Amino acid sequence: MDKEDPSRKHGRVDSWKKGHERRGWNYISGQTHYALLQSPTLHPILKLKGEMNEMKSSLSNVIGVLK
Repeated sequence: MDKEDPSRKHGRVDSWKKGHERRGWNYISGQTHYALLQSPTLHPILKLKGEMNEMKSSLSNVIGVLK
């Protein structure tokens, strides 16, 4: 915490994010990861996408065997 302003909190991710914003770097993957850390509601969506990718992979394997 900041001793001068107790409402301000400093963390590794926050300082990393601020540094990238100051430098103007493109950090899309970092933003995505940061959003995941901040919002636990996104985790089930990503889990579902992973399961869908597994199903697609399994289906393509089955179709490949059938040919």
